Amino acid sequence: MLDPFDAEEGAAVAITETVVIKPNEQLWVQWGEPGSLGAFRTSSPIVVGTRRYKIPKREVALNIGKGLPVYYEAVGPDGPLRSEILQLKVMALDQGKLPVIQCSHVVYQNGQEAVVNWPDVPPEGLKLTLKPWPLIMLDQHIRIVVSGHTTMGVREWVAVEKRPLAPQELVAGICGTDNLTVPKSWLADLIPDQGFVVSVYVSFDSGITWPNSPNFRTLHLVFSVQ
Repeated sequence: MLDPFDAEEGAAVAITETVVIKPNEQLWVQWGEPGSLGAFRTSSPIVVGTRRYKIPKREVALNIGKGLPVYYEAVGPDGPLRSEILQLKVMALDQGKLPVIQCSHVVYQNGQEAVVNWPDVPPEGLKLTLKPWPLIMLDQHIRIVVSGHTTMGVREWVAVEKRPLAPQELVAGICGTDNLTVPKSWLADLIPDQGFVVSVYVSFDSGITWPNSPNFRTLHLVFSVQ
């Protein structure tokens, strides 16, 4: 298994020196299924004359939470000779190491309870921001959902609906340059003193697959009319 936090600058595939490569053969490393998103193939070692091959961080990030084949081929006049295939699992990102989405106009009571007081909410609503995370890439898509309790049951506000990241967000973070808000009119329908949450979902493969539950830490808030 590969912890993506150990590959923030990319991964490396090492071929043991006991593997015999003939003078008329060239060694190729294959990362992922050829032709698939996040696949990579190289014959250039990190240092000439060695057998360590760099896998770019983009190809690591595109495979977060997935399994993929890794192998090498010795290509000569008689065609390629393939090694045994290693089935590698790239782990999901550890939520404990990821930034938590932040909400404006939050006060903390009892040292830890995050509260939003209705009188403090400006007319434009509450602003949400999320700092950049390790291995953040343009290939990733994001969804942000706010949910809370009303007299009619649980109600959701979709702040961001499965859109790709913008170039500036790789540096500024999500909503770092936008006025992304939770409308005051939506907050007005919440039951006072009930909790509401902000959930973040990130697809690491251009929106092809999405987690069933938030894969970033959820922000828990209490709505107060005081």
